[in-house]
Amino acid sequence: MNIMEKIEKKISKLDKLPFISHLSPSVQFSPNLDEEMGFLKAQKVAFKSALEVQSMIKEGWSEIQTAKLMEEILRDNGVKSFFSSSICLVWRKYSLCECEKVF
Repeated sequence: MNIMEKIEKKISKLDKLPFISHLSPSVQFSPNLDEEMGFLKAQKVAFKSALEVQSMIKEGWSEIQTAKLMEEILRDNGVKSFFSSSICLVWRKYSLCECEKVF
């Protein structure tokens, strides 16, 4: 085990990093029921949109084209703003179908 691995092993066991916690203190966030339902609704819209994109993409499309389509479909489903831009990873068809069971 090299020195970096030893350091990483020790750091991974810490609850927080002392120096970093002074710069960026942790935030305790407990969502209320309305917020939890909002998060769930957002996840369902995103998943539904991903399934729709999956059915529309064609071989040879770039990730940029796919991400733009994802954003368009999200907007069509009522999303008004984004926390981050869409980055699409194209999975095998069964991957999303397996996830669908969760929702």
